[in-house]
Amino acid sequence: MIKIDSETQIYVYCPENIVTGGTELLHQLVDYLNKLELKAYIVYIDAKYHQPINTNVPEAFLKYNVISTCLIGDTQKNVVILPEILFDISLKFNNVQLMFWWLSVDNYFKSSANYLDLIRWRFNEGLFLILKKIYKKLFTKQKLFTVSISNIKDRANFNCYQSIYANYFLLKNNFPNVISLSDYINTEFIRSDNDIIIDRENKVLYNPAKGLRFTKKIIKKMPHIEWVPLKGLTPSELVKHFKTSKLYIDFGNHPGKDRIPREAAINGCAILTNRRGSANFYEDLPIDKNYKIKDKNLSVIINKIQSIIDNYDSIIDDFKLYKKKIFEEKDVFIKDIELIFKQQK
Repeated sequence: MIKIDSETQIYVYCPENIVTGGTELLHQLVDYLNKLELKAYIVYIDAKYHQPINTNVPEAFLKYNVISTCLIGDTQKNVVILPEILFDISLKFNNVQLMFWWLSVDNYFKSSANYLDLIRWRFNEGLFLILKKIYKKLFTKQKLFTVSISNIKDRANFNCYQSIYANYFLLKNNFPNVISLSDYINTEFIRSDNDIIIDRENKVLYNPAKGLRFTKKIIKKMPHIEWVPLKGLTPSELVKHFKTSKLYIDFGNHPGKDRIPREAAINGCAILTNRRGSANFYEDLPIDKNYKIKDKNLSVIINKIQSIIDNYDSIIDDFKLYKKKIFEEKDVFIKDIELIFKQQK
């Protein structure tokens, strides 16, 4: 168990100058730990050497009560929390209590330098990543850090999972001390049902950072639909698209509980995905299986998209349970934190 007392300091490691759902979650954790009157800090890590770096909190995260530090006390009273892309840093400590936070399964492997792990994970994708890493090592001198599963399995006091997909992976691979530490979406995206625009446009939203090659095939077959890539937009611009569109699609990988589907759903969009990663687990994406297409048959997908567009008013209630779960996520997140970090008397 994690042992917490009045002298404990908690260090949450985070890549520097990156604003994503994952890095925001790391700041949300520090924010709530400080609300519990614990001594929690963000430790920013530089991309090249994986060393603590003195840098400012990104503007997007200034709303959270966080303080950054480069001074980490390697003592038994302290706690170090590492996201999956920074697990190699655990090898630098001898005394602290360690917590591994699996915000993603896929991203652990994508950052891994262990070729055997990559092949065991997904053979074809693993081979591609190996070739990519060899190229980077030879021609860009980029260092690869993440250690193998065998080297990290028993190092952490807790292996925390953000998704049931990650929980399944950890249990399947016999990781010890597995416990939930979930997340919640930024409340800027939450709107009440009464605020949802009823007269929506025939617009389909997608994330160009995921599954773009396949998405382009769909777009080519449906030129009569307005397609909106969610890239380079301000929060208010995102909300505007969420509230005026009928559908968000995602045929990329789902490395953990994804944020954009939740942000879209809470603002009234229907959701259509594949069944990869966390999308294959109902607990992570609680929508009817009719909105999770297993294969990549273009005609099936095109027909489904057109049906959702044409029948939006009658099918949107299919996502009520999903929206309800999203509204409950912050309470679950807080309960997880309080269970793990409860101070011992």
